[in-house]
Amino acid sequence: MAYVMLGRSERLEDLFIVGDFSIEQIKCDLAALAESNKLQQIFDDWESAQNDERAKHWKISYLNVRSMKSAYGHREDVKADNFIMDTDMFGLGETWLEQDSKVEYDGFSSHFANFGTGKGVAGFTKLDSIASPLTVSSETYSAVSFKTTQFNIIFLYLSSNYDKTHVFELMDKWIEEDVPTAILGDVNENLGRLRKAPFANKMNSAGFEQMIKEPTCETGSLIDHLYVNNAMKAEGILTNVNAAYYSDHDIISLYIPKPKEY
Repeated sequence: MAYVMLGRSERLEDLFIVGDFSIEQIKCDLAALAESNKLQQIFDDWESAQNDERAKHWKISYLNVRSMKSAYGHREDVKADNFIMDTDMFGLGETWLEQDSKVEYDGFSSHFANFGTGKGVAGFTKLDSIASPLTVSSETYSAVSFKTTQFNIIFLYLSSNYDKTHVFELMDKWIEEDVPTAILGDVNENLGRLRKAPFANKMNSAGFEQMIKEPTCETGSLIDHLYVNNAMKAEGILTNVNAAYYSDHDIISLYIPKPKEY
């Protein structure tokens, strides 16, 4: 209560204490202190367990960032986002960057499929690649593909009017059936409402399963998808969804167990 009362003032000059005052007069209820310590210990144990589990997995994330243009974009918000900076690889959709623009983050190599305002996707990785990452950008779709020694990752951004023929041909070209593969991106197909979802149907026919089951956008839409093939699913993967205060989309993430030798 003392903290609340003293904290009401925004400036030290607005704080007036009448009469004699000793800091020793502010005392904590012993039961409240015990409960506070208990809650702190619960959090510390949870955080330790989370860190131990994180060390056992590669973490792959994707976010529709809604612009990374320097004048009004979210490049600094991403840099300050501990959840994203803790990944081994992440993708950003709707980068809004022009063809030759780049944004770098310490510790990550970056690859861009830019196409200006409202478009584009970028991929950032700490992992070694066994081949040069592939990028494709157009007016209606953008994609970045990574190949590592353990798995392949594809990041996508599809406009609502994306060229289905070209995108499906690209997926056929990039997907290797027997290699653990995940595809993450905003594909602008709301699985919660659409009866027909062409991209989802294409992925299902290619042996992929969509793992995100809850809405990923403030509108209540499930348009950020995470597809894995059977080889990836067999790895014992985990997925989750986390909020990003600077976007109307959530971060979708994939956790891939590391081999014991790691």
